[in-house]
Amino acid sequence: MMRKTATIFLVLYALIHHSALAQTVSGVVRDGETRIPVPFATVYLLENKSGVNANEEGLFSLPSASLPAKIVVSSVGYRSDTIEVRSHRSLTVYLRP
Repeated sequence: MMRKTATIFLVLYALIHHSALAQTVSGVVRDGETRIPVPFATVYLLENKSGVNANEEGLFSLPSASLPAKIVVSSVGYRSDTIEVRSHRSLTVYLRP
C-alpha cells in the first residue's frame, strides 16, 4: 500500500512539474503599415522545428521549451521576419508588405 501511494505521488508530482514548465509563445501578427491583423500567418519556432498558423484575427500560440527562442513569422505578400523571444509576454509582430 505504501509503495502504491508513493508511486501515485511521484506520478502526480511529475505531471504538475511538467505542466508548470510548459510555456507558450503567443501574440498577434499585424500589417506593418495598416496595423490590421494578418490572418493565417505562419509562425515557426526554430528551437523545436514546429509551427502554427495564426487564426483569422492574426492570433497565435505555440509551445516553447525554453527562452530565449527564435521564431520566424511569414505570410504571402509580406517579408518574413525572424524574432528573438526573451519573455513569455504576448508579442505583437509587424510584417512589412
